[in-house]
Amino acid sequence: MEDRRTPGLYLEMTDDAPARYATERVPTVLEERGVARATWWENVARDRDDLPRVLPSSGLLGVYEVDDEFVARASPEGITGYHYRRTPGRGRVA
Repeated sequence: MEDRRTPGLYLEMTDDAPARYATERVPTVLEERGVARATWWENVARDRDDLPRVLPSSGLLGVYEVDDEFVARASPEGITGYHYRRTPGRGRVA
């Protein structure tokens, strides 16, 4: 992973069941222009209180590697999306 220079990440947080997310949502996002690959992870330590929270906890995190052509659309109900772009000086090992 360290050798990848992905221009951006699109993250989705949801409480959908992993199997449903994988069959219904992932193919839809992968069809979007600029999406290269996807992975999704179930949160097995939901609602932890040992670390400060910036974002609310969710049951599943979808991670999509995207390029500069990707434009995040409005997320469906029950899914919150976050689009992050690589900027100079950020996200690189010195």
